[in-house]
Amino acid sequence: MLKAVFRVTTFVALTSLLVACGDESKEIPDDIGHFELGDVNDVADTAEVAEDITDTEEVADDEDPGDTEEVADDAADTADTDDVPPEDTTEVVEPEPDPALPMRDDGWLRGDLHLHTTYSDGEDPVAVVIALAEYFQTELFLDYHPEYVGNHIDFISITDHRTVLHNFDPDFHSDSVIVIRGMEFGKPGHGNIFDLEEFVPHEIEGVGATPEVYQAAPGLAHAQGALFSINHPMLINIPFPWDVRDHDAMEIINVGWGMLATAYPLEKLDAWEQRYAPASPIFKKALEYSSEGGGGNAAALRFYEAQLTRGLHVAVVAGSDRHLVLPVGFPTTWIKTESEDIAGIKDGIRARHTFVSRTPVAATVEMTVKNQDETYAMGDQINIGEEAEATLEVTIRVRRAQGARVRLIRGVGVDTDEALADVELGAVVHEDFADSNDFETTVSLTVNPGDWFYPVVHERLISPDLDPELAALIPGMADAMEEFSEENFSPLLDVLVDFIDSEALMRGEDCRPTSWEPHMAQCMPPDNNGLGTFFIPDWINRVFSIIREDGKSTDWCMGAIGSACVVKGVEVEPMP
Repeated sequence: MLKAVFRVTTFVALTSLLVACGDESKEIPDDIGHFELGDVNDVADTAEVAEDITDTEEVADDEDPGDTEEVADDAADTADTDDVPPEDTTEVVEPEPDPALPMRDDGWLRGDLHLHTTYSDGEDPVAVVIALAEYFQTELFLDYHPEYVGNHIDFISITDHRTVLHNFDPDFHSDSVIVIRGMEFGKPGHGNIFDLEEFVPHEIEGVGATPEVYQAAPGLAHAQGALFSINHPMLINIPFPWDVRDHDAMEIINVGWGMLATAYPLEKLDAWEQRYAPASPIFKKALEYSSEGGGGNAAALRFYEAQLTRGLHVAVVAGSDRHLVLPVGFPTTWIKTESEDIAGIKDGIRARHTFVSRTPVAATVEMTVKNQDETYAMGDQINIGEEAEATLEVTIRVRRAQGARVRLIRGVGVDTDEALADVELGAVVHEDFADSNDFETTVSLTVNPGDWFYPVVHERLISPDLDPELAALIPGMADAMEEFSEENFSPLLDVLVDFIDSEALMRGEDCRPTSWEPHMAQCMPPDNNGLGTFFIPDWINRVFSIIREDGKSTDWCMGAIGSACVVKGVEVEPMP
């Protein structure tokens, strides 16, 4: 009975998590004047119903636990106290130092740029969401997860749908995490705006969404000193075919690389165009690859490549799109900054000095490029001057990913939308395998102006040090996740049902840290209202990040993706 209740509750939770964000029929306030504090969330009501069901289940105790303790004491008393146990000669193996920790000294910060609260369709208030980000630095969490020492969440942006009211909440502050004002713009197509002061409209009253409104949005954000990022552009229920070209970033991982198992199909585009406007030719180019079967995030990466091909050079970012249950910061956006503040974070995004990873402690990736005496960083524009071509030395550094598959993806640029039809998007031009947890691979690359390239790291789906009993479960879990979609949540329930505390799920206040087990999804005490929030162990997160090819699971999961470098030549002045 309890497992059945868990499945019902989790179904509702995941429906809210993965569908409400993209449901155009769900009404959410369009500005801060139409939202009242204290609105009740339907998901919380479901948790209360589940609690009532659970309360009706009586478990009879056949014996007093105290009797067991007395028996144990009697047994101890009969032991020969003069016996001295043999000396433990087991060699203590010190854990390998984390090779990625020095990255913090180089200015790399990590965080989550896509979060929701009760000000729109999230289940938790602002205070709880911020506390969940802060929790990664607490002694309680680090006692169970020492790998997070120095790998905590540095920044978050709360991006509630079509409102800025949350930015003025009295709990919108933190002493240990940088909290960035945000908003998720749009209804038929979403984009995040970071560090805005005023609401940016997404439609014209009485008319609705138009190309002019969407194309104006990045400029209205920039006028406030804010940044604009396109979100989950290939979700089936909420694509982004709008022809917007002055944004600052692209969300290429939403929720988890493998959790968006299906992508927006080409056959749905006609209906979208009839309702709204002609789709961007860049979006259409990306849709040519929709049959690859990699899922919604893989399709978003193709959209990023199509933008690069057309000369739009923006930063890659990721977002948990958290509404409830799952933790803050998974997946993770890394930004190299000159200062540990909001200004430094925005400058890092503008400079495209970013990469994304599946968790804060997963693989990292950096890339340096040498052109003669000049050295460039990942995300930079590579100036080759008047040369028609140049040979670059590209070095990819990968940490915390021994055994990983490391790739360099390359494409070419075109000057017109029409020319998009005649080119292919990114292809693998270099591949190597990491033989250590601090690995470098170098390749010579002959390039022309307009060319672009970026690094990708694929981690092993099954970690070599995973318990064999758990490892044996992963192929079945991976097969189940192949069937996961926005309409079918049961595979995800099958993956989680045996590894989550159903009582703490249904009642966040029932989270008991002392009951944690390393292989289980572990409840997070800061979420003490409504449904609980859970830290997902690495071995399950790898399944959530699985890489599919032709719609089938592989032995790899997505580890990290870096922002592209673009090759620039001499700018030619247009004819008068």
